[in-house]
Amino acid sequence: MSLLNTFHALALAGLLLLAAPDRLAACAFHTALPKASLADDIARSQEVIAARPATDNPFRFEPVAILRGEASGQSPPYIVDSVTRARLASNPDEAVLFARAADGTWKRLLLLDAATRPLIDLMIARAEVWAAPAGAEESRDTLAGFLAHPDARLRRIALRELDALPYGVLRGGTYPVEPAELLDGIASIDQMSFAPIRILLLAFDDRGIAREAISRRVAMMAELGIGTNLGPWITAAIESSGEEGIADVERLFPTARDQLSKAQLNEIVLAFAVISAEGDPDLRSAIDGAIRRLVYLDPGAASLIVRVFDANADYSQADLIRELVAARAFKDLPGRMAAVAYISRARKSTENHDQPGHGIDLRLESRAVVGAGDCPGGAIFQGRSARNSGIGWNKGTEVFLLDDADGNTWIMKGFQLGLAPQHTYEECMSKGEAMFTQLPPGWKVRVKTLEMDLIERPENDVATIMADEHFNVYEKTGPGRTDYKP
Repeated sequence: MSLLNTFHALALAGLLLLAAPDRLAACAFHTALPKASLADDIARSQEVIAARPATDNPFRFEPVAILRGEASGQSPPYIVDSVTRARLASNPDEAVLFARAADGTWKRLLLLDAATRPLIDLMIARAEVWAAPAGAEESRDTLAGFLAHPDARLRRIALRELDALPYGVLRGGTYPVEPAELLDGIASIDQMSFAPIRILLLAFDDRGIAREAISRRVAMMAELGIGTNLGPWITAAIESSGEEGIADVERLFPTARDQLSKAQLNEIVLAFAVISAEGDPDLRSAIDGAIRRLVYLDPGAASLIVRVFDANADYSQADLIRELVAARAFKDLPGRMAAVAYISRARKSTENHDQPGHGIDLRLESRAVVGAGDCPGGAIFQGRSARNSGIGWNKGTEVFLLDDADGNTWIMKGFQLGLAPQHTYEECMSKGEAMFTQLPPGWKVRVKTLEMDLIERPENDVATIMADEHFNVYEKTGPGRTDYKP
């Protein structure tokens, strides 16, 4: 797939590239659980210890065993509360597990007793393996066995660890838990934070009771209004029932009477992205069709599609986004920039070579240069790009310049990037300031013929870029950016 060739010769073809994303995990659907799981805390630690009340001070912890890493000689800065003190006094073989991170901070993890100790010993022994992508399946299969453990603490640990796995890994497992038990957990107020992972585990059960429960919940959402855990239920419906599930999900799409909130749209798009990237490949065509229908019903979903699919390096929506860009469906400059960047990355993902203007790695740090009140719609949009290349303009080249109110000079390097041009480059050069209706106060336009070569190579490989109301792209010139300011 190729980027629209609607910009001048010096246009950036790799604008706004993001870092390589992580694979979508079940935890993408919620934030109720801690960001790091128990296995994460152990794997990332510099030191893992078992601690008990100090002999000289029962309110202070002191290490009694170093379970991982090298001894620091430090004690965790936690007070031994009365409940823990009484428990440990009655059980001399028990202790509290602590982990010390690289920055020196300590974290209290859990109580080490006869039930939890075997699992902790296993996590410590397999820490490096489970932390690597190649160890995900081993981690999944090991933790799945604890879902049937009689100790509720270990069942919760297993759920949390499974929740952190990539969805594609999760769907390949076998889980010894009954649908009725999962449904009871989903309905429990005390277990709300584990509802998303339980919903997904329900989808992997191919028994009729599981499929019927999922179908009923989605139908109820469509009839009575959307409730909680929309993303997991949509993912589960598609996972368990395929194209029939997609048809059920489309009943949740917005209508003229019932509009969805941005958060609800985001959940729908995220569910589609999970299935598109990590689900059954045979469903991708049906997913693509559903996404097109969603955008038709709510054009605001387009920006969410770009953000969510781009974050997972899934370029399956490039054709759709290209059409939307050409139709000017993205009404604000940040949205258009992100959309064009997505198309550009889609093109680059199919190429195995670098070309001039490619290979740019940009993390967007965007802000409006002027307030919305001064410049309706945000006529100027600025960001920074980390890059490993330079460009130049030859002596005698006629260039288009913007001088901002602070005395900085910006040089045009991309003409109407990613759009079907409404003006020609020659018209832009001849009309100058007359081309603009939203130029910020104090800004001026210049067209200049360079008296010498102009070489751009920013210090620290970080360039500052900007787009105007026509979506022309500029780069800041001057010390640390170009060899001189034109």
